[in-house]
Amino acid sequence: MRDFINGRGKWVSDTSAHTGNWNYIKAITDIVINAYTGALEGFVSGVTVQAGDLIRIDATSVTLSSGTAILYHE
Repeated sequence: MRDFINGRGKWVSDTSAHTGNWNYIKAITDIVINAYTGALEGFVSGVTVQAGDLIRIDATSVTLSSGTAILYHE
Protein backbone atom coordinates (compact mmCIF):
# COMPACT_ATOMS: atom_id res chain seq x y z
CA MET A 1 0.00 0.00 0.00
CA ARG A 2 1.27 3.40 -1.01
CA ASP A 3 0.30 5.08 2.29
CA PHE A 4 2.60 2.78 4.29
CA ILE A 5 5.51 3.72 2.04
CA ASN A 6 4.70 7.42 2.51
CA GLY A 7 4.95 7.10 6.29
CA ARG A 8 1.22 6.93 6.91
CA GLY A 9 1.24 3.46 8.38
CA LYS A 10 2.77 1.60 11.31
CA TRP A 11 3.91 -2.02 11.40
CA VAL A 12 2.61 -3.71 14.58
CA SER A 13 3.82 -7.10 15.78
CA ASP A 14 3.81 -6.76 19.57
CA THR A 15 1.36 -6.50 22.47
CA SER A 16 1.91 -2.80 23.26
CA ALA A 17 -0.84 -0.18 22.92
CA HIS A 18 -0.38 1.79 19.69
CA THR A 19 -1.88 5.25 19.89
CA GLY A 20 -2.63 7.64 17.04
CA ASN A 21 -5.49 8.48 14.70
CA TRP A 22 -5.76 5.10 12.97
CA ASN A 23 -8.34 4.75 10.21
CA TYR A 24 -7.64 1.20 9.01
CA ILE A 25 -6.02 -2.01 10.16
CA LYS A 26 -4.62 -4.55 7.67
CA ALA A 27 -3.98 -8.03 9.05
CA ILE A 28 -0.69 -9.39 7.66
CA THR A 29 -1.16 -12.62 9.62
CA ASP A 30 -4.23 -13.65 11.61
CA ILE A 31 -4.44 -11.13 14.46
CA VAL A 32 -6.29 -10.96 17.75
CA ILE A 33 -7.31 -7.47 18.88
CA ASN A 34 -7.09 -7.35 22.66
CA ALA A 35 -8.02 -3.69 23.26
CA TYR A 36 -9.50 -0.93 21.14
CA THR A 37 -10.52 2.70 21.70
CA GLY A 38 -12.44 4.36 18.89
CA ALA A 39 -15.66 4.84 16.96
CA LEU A 40 -16.51 1.16 16.38
CA GLU A 41 -19.46 0.33 18.65
CA GLY A 42 -19.84 -3.03 20.34
CA PHE A 43 -16.17 -4.02 20.28
CA VAL A 44 -15.49 -7.34 22.02
CA SER A 45 -11.97 -8.08 23.27
CA GLY A 46 -10.36 -11.11 21.67
CA VAL A 47 -11.72 -10.54 18.16
CA THR A 48 -9.78 -12.48 15.51
CA VAL A 49 -9.19 -10.84 12.13
CA GLN A 50 -8.04 -13.08 9.29
CA ALA A 51 -4.82 -12.48 7.37
CA GLY A 52 -5.42 -10.21 4.39
CA ASP A 53 -8.46 -8.42 5.86
CA LEU A 54 -8.54 -4.61 5.77
CA ILE A 55 -10.99 -3.02 8.21
CA ARG A 56 -11.93 0.62 8.79
CA ILE A 57 -11.52 1.14 12.55
CA ASP A 58 -11.25 4.92 13.27
CA ALA A 59 -9.31 4.23 16.46
CA THR A 60 -7.12 6.24 18.82
CA SER A 61 -5.58 3.13 20.40
CA VAL A 62 -5.18 -0.50 19.29
CA THR A 63 -3.55 -3.38 21.19
CA LEU A 64 -2.98 -6.81 19.66
CA SER A 65 -2.56 -9.97 21.68
CA SER A 66 -1.11 -11.87 18.70
CA GLY A 67 -0.24 -11.53 15.04
CA THR A 68 1.13 -8.83 12.76
CA ALA A 69 -0.76 -5.91 11.26
CA ILE A 70 -0.33 -2.50 9.67
CA LEU A 71 -2.21 0.47 11.14
CA TYR A 72 -2.96 3.24 8.60
CA HIS A 73 -4.02 6.83 8.97
CA GLU A 74 -5.32 9.14 6.26
